Amino acid sequence: MLERCIDVEDCEQVLSAELENVTFLGQVELSAEDIEKLGVLIRDKIKHDIGQGGPHCQDSFI
Repeated sequence: MLERCIDVEDCEQVLSAELENVTFLGQVELSAEDIEKLGVLIRDKIKHDIGQGGPHCQDSFI
């Protein structure tokens, strides 16, 4: 799902659209690759601008 994302903002757009169609966060199916990508992107984002990781990305990763 997140294979085309190059930064947290891209993932935010994808996840925001997916979250509109579900009741619970756990209903969004993320692959192991999606989770790994989110982790890398969030870590990189936090290194540069702590606190700005993107709420949907952070919630989905957790």
